Amino acid sequence: MDETSVHGVTAEYFTSIFNGTLPAEPNLVMAVDDLLDRLVTRFDDEELPLRQDEQVLELIIDEGGDKNRALQRADTAKEALTEQVSFTQLLTNAAMNPEVSGASRATQRYAISLSKDWISHAHGDITAMLRVKVPLDVELMVDGWNGKTRNGENEKEMLASMDQFLVDRMEKALAAVTMQVQHFAVGGVGALFLLYGVFQLGSQGSSALLPVLIGLAMCGWVAYEYMQEEPRKVRIREEFEKKREAGAQIIRAICAEVVDYRRTLALLDSRAAEVEAVLAGVSPDQHAMGPYDTARGVLK
Repeated sequence: MDETSVHGVTAEYFTSIFNGTLPAEPNLVMAVDDLLDRLVTRFDDEELPLRQDEQVLELIIDEGGDKNRALQRADTAKEALTEQVSFTQLLTNAAMNPEVSGASRATQRYAISLSKDWISHAHGDITAMLRVKVPLDVELMVDGWNGKTRNGENEKEMLASMDQFLVDRMEKALAAVTMQVQHFAVGGVGALFLLYGVFQLGSQGSSALLPVLIGLAMCGWVAYEYMQEEPRKVRIREEFEKKREAGAQIIRAICAEVVDYRRTLALLDSRAAEVEAVLAGVSPDQHAMGPYDTARGVLK
């Protein structure tokens, strides 16, 4: 979603460039001299790397310490500091990096108006790329249950599906809490020990107490396990009820987030039309005459 906000930023950027009056130099000769001075005193081969490093540091400060964003901006402006550039790069420098290239606001407007078709095509490519990256469906996974939604419209269906999923898991867990084969085996062996010890008490006396105690212990464990069945089932039902409530809250929250996401994304995406409207409203003829064209000057 952060990427889609580029439309609004771009629209505001171009709007700010074309709004307002152009600042006029008090003297045409001084303006021409200043421009020539900039061209003559551009950075030499030794100074250029230092200027580029200085620009990166300034951009890092502008971006609040975000080095990656600063380097991206530096790459865009890097060509503006080079000694030889193509005509298209010259237009790009004047349009996007007027401070670095030494272009005036009038030159910047003219450069943008000349390049508007290229800018529009590039913006269209970016718009298409961003729209393709938006997921068609949002997948959910809650405690082992899987579902998906497009706009949060199937909330009730997902709640019912998750509820059935948890009911099935609960029934399996409850079915496992019952007397198993090992319980019956231990109980049977314990009963044999108990009977054997009782029958031997008359003839062997106290020596027959050991099998009696073993039999009692084994039968007691089986009885304990049997009495624990219902409390364990109660705990399982309570646990799954908590999972059902928590899962329902998660699904509702995600559906609400999806609705907000789609709404915000649509709003941000709609601003792509603003960029095209700004570009469509400018032409080179409008900006071919700068603030100096209305005055005549004689150079001596």
